[in-house]
Amino acid sequence: MATLKLNSYELFTQSENNKPEFGTGVPAGCMLQVKSTTKTDHWGGSGISNGNSGVTPYAVTGLSVSITPKFSSSNILLFADIFMGMNNFEGYNYYWSFYRSINGSSYAPIGVGNDSNAGKFVSGGHNMYPSGSSVPFAGGNSKNYLDSPSTTSEIIYQIYVGAADSNAILYVNRRGSGSGQCGISTITAMEIAA
Repeated sequence: MATLKLNSYELFTQSENNKPEFGTGVPAGCMLQVKSTTKTDHWGGSGISNGNSGVTPYAVTGLSVSITPKFSSSNILLFADIFMGMNNFEGYNYYWSFYRSINGSSYAPIGVGNDSNAGKFVSGGHNMYPSGSSVPFAGGNSKNYLDSPSTTSEIIYQIYVGAADSNAILYVNRRGSGSGQCGISTITAMEIAA
């Protein structure tokens, strides 16, 4: 195995005829790898709602990304853009969140709010209340989040969506009143050296 060092810092390693890989001494802030998923088909519809007890999230099929960090000290920079559709954007809130599974563990939300006065903890969302309402809401459908998972095991980042009313019908990559339009949604994970 060949190794390139600067003083005592191992910058690159190479075995046989394989491409060189970053070593343990790579400078902080270097991008080590990028993984991305683009969802191009529709998701959701009748039955994808969540009851009145708060956000009961649903995993969006095909909107996840897998990455295995090279170093346990690495950060993972996440980007997501969600094409959101719902049967009534004026009446219901649409929420979405990053969820994470490490080495096959159960999914848990990350990058969400945690104010003790809040009842729902999400990454983003949207609602367009009718004119004259005193409670407008627009959380955006694009977010980024810097995760520090402290592992070299496989990580799966999954997008979950939910609403706050049992009458809400959620969609991804289409509008709520007809499937004639089809957008795209993406999730990207970048390993960044710490």
